[in-house]
Amino acid sequence: MITRKQFCEVLERIRRQDQRVVLFSDALEAMCDSWVVFDSDNGYRHAALSMLEWMLNDHPEDSLIGGWLDGDFDGKLYGPDGESLLVHIKTDGELYDYMISTEAAYK
Repeated sequence: MITRKQFCEVLERIRRQDQRVVLFSDALEAMCDSWVVFDSDNGYRHAALSMLEWMLNDHPEDSLIGGWLDGDFDGKLYGPDGESLLVHIKTDGELYDYMISTEAAYK
């Protein structure tokens, strides 16, 4: 089992590497005469994300962790009616806490 601290550290490392990739891609584009696609399928990022999803029983097809990292998930989870707010996640630690509480429910 991954700890809350480890989970938060992994997410932060992924974000830092994503920032480096963007900086490098921008530098390549500035030096080239055409648009540059660099690291469009980052194997290391995919492996780290897959491991987190597996450890926390997240579903890759609609991954909360992936959506959180990519900015596609605003942290708001609603009930079955689609209107009542169940939880509003604001930090990596809160995401971990939510994932652990729901992971226990699946066992």
